[in-house]
Amino acid sequence: MKAGGFLASDLNMIRQGVSYFWGMMLSQLDNCDDESAVRIKHLDFMENFFSNINREDYIFFVKENELSCKPDRRNPLEGPYPYGRTGLTIDDPLQSFLCLKYNKAGKPDTRIIFPGKLTHFIPDQGGCAESIMSMDKDGSKVEQLPNGKYRHIASYTLNELIDLGWDGAWYLSTRVKHGATGMYVPFINGYDSDEEDEYEPFDVEAGKRAGTIGRPPELKGRYMQIRNHTGEARMSILN
Repeated sequence: MKAGGFLASDLNMIRQGVSYFWGMMLSQLDNCDDESAVRIKHLDFMENFFSNINREDYIFFVKENELSCKPDRRNPLEGPYPYGRTGLTIDDPLQSFLCLKYNKAGKPDTRIIFPGKLTHFIPDQGGCAESIMSMDKDGSKVEQLPNGKYRHIASYTLNELIDLGWDGAWYLSTRVKHGATGMYVPFINGYDSDEEDEYEPFDVEAGKRAGTIGRPPELKGRYMQIRNHTGEARMSILN
């Protein structure tokens, strides 16, 4: 390989040439009528080309012990926000989303979710982050302790949250009385609090020190796009 790395290598030059070749062929197909002689020739060529490729050459087997169903163990508190959703300017705001569901009492419950650094962005028709919707009021995954009380999501350690697949998203906990009422706590769908539940006390200060309770100071002053329960989108500056 030549000095300068892959971009200056012969392999990259070949790759670019082949990509250009296929790009021109596909462009010709897009611009030709269905009955065009050029289109028919291109179709015949590609059909003959791919029919001569041995399918077995592209089948790979993975040993069962190499497979893993464990969630991604990346720390959602580390690293930057994704490019285009940093919130640093009004042109690349953080993308909050709504969580719409029924609580255990069967009443509609809406939360605004603040995105984490690993939160996937799935746009809706208006370009805002798609809402999470659940019609199942019995879909709670919150752990009930032997004494009948529940374990609040804010009581989980960072490692426990990562094991559950936490992507760094938060919500403002205001529904019930507990040590972190009025604070930002981790959001994992199905583990958010319910006003019908009574929660076991937990160490709020430990959560603050670990970075799992409270919104990170680095987000102050950043732009965030918010869509309310009526579907209206607006821009907000975090304070």
